[in-house]
Amino acid sequence: MQVLELNDQELTLYASDAQIIRSEPAAAAVVDDNLVFGDVALEQSRISPQYFNNRYLGNATAQQLPSPIGTAHNLADLVFHHLASYPLADEPLAVLTPSHFANEQLGLLLGICQELKIDVRGFIDLSLAQTLSVGVPKAFQVLDLEWHRLSITRMESSAATVSASGHRVWEGRGLNHFIEGWMGVIADEFMQQTRFDPLHRGDSEQQLFQQAYAWLKGGLKTRISIRGNENDRELDIEPDRLKAKTFQRLEGLDLDTDLPLVLTDRALRVPFLSELVNGMHHNVVSTNTKQSIRTHIAELCEELPADSIGRLSATAIRTESVTTTNIQTTSEAATHLLDEQHHAHLVTGITQEPINIGDKVTVDGTPYRAIKVF
Repeated sequence: MQVLELNDQELTLYASDAQIIRSEPAAAAVVDDNLVFGDVALEQSRISPQYFNNRYLGNATAQQLPSPIGTAHNLADLVFHHLASYPLADEPLAVLTPSHFANEQLGLLLGICQELKIDVRGFIDLSLAQTLSVGVPKAFQVLDLEWHRLSITRMESSAATVSASGHRVWEGRGLNHFIEGWMGVIADEFMQQTRFDPLHRGDSEQQLFQQAYAWLKGGLKTRISIRGNENDRELDIEPDRLKAKTFQRLEGLDLDTDLPLVLTDRALRVPFLSELVNGMHHNVVSTNTKQSIRTHIAELCEELPADSIGRLSATAIRTESVTTTNIQTTSEAATHLLDEQHHAHLVTGITQEPINIGDKVTVDGTPYRAIKVF
């Protein structure tokens, strides 16, 4: 049985032996009058935004697009055409779905698959496959990212089972949120150093996007180059400025600090994110969530009912432990205190007592959590 992981930054198809057949962003664009998908489509996102879309996988509806994208007239059409480009009709298919995907969304997806003659055997909550391990706490959280969403799924375990029991979603807090923040910082630096605004033209904005997007795969590169108009421009961007912007993009994120927080591989690839979230939460755990999927997905597929199409949200804790490690930070002085409304205040403006990152303090009856702003 093949397995399709629904994430619009990595729409990933696994073979029955858990090898990755194909993985690409759920992005669509028109190039030379042809509808294209994946990284090729992303390369058009700033050049021809009117013929580009990367919101369809998590928002598939029959609502009309502002203007057609190739032969697609609505978001569901884009899902149809993108899935049609994957080799999905050769054998039965299980679908890994984010916990926050409503059954109505999955019903629409199932209808699209039926039109494509894809034999869907059932849906499996993605967070289950990402975090199967022994020795997990009775409750923990999983933070994952899509293009336009950040989600946290609550997991609960007993002596024998682990289940997805709830979720929270922050719209507009996905990978695109961080990339556009970094692009703004870099554009400001170009304006200050060269009086050139790379966001003023589609071709230069596309170059800037491609370089920032590449950080999610290959790590941070601080040398930025923009070519065009017979002028090549380069500069080095200070990592601290990018870190500060990343923190700003995280502000107001209401994390439950009483439960351990697991960051998925996608989240860990975002520059600075694990360090900053650990400063805010102080109980962050990393595990190889992609390897967990590949290790346990065949067993989870066997648990799907044979006589109906269901959704698997609970399973037995596996005996093969997935290695988890706490993301460590040294005991470091906090710079700010975060109140219950998620407003940051300078430590020195509240108290003169020494406070470290992660400390919880109460001053004049008001509770605060200590963080560091870079």
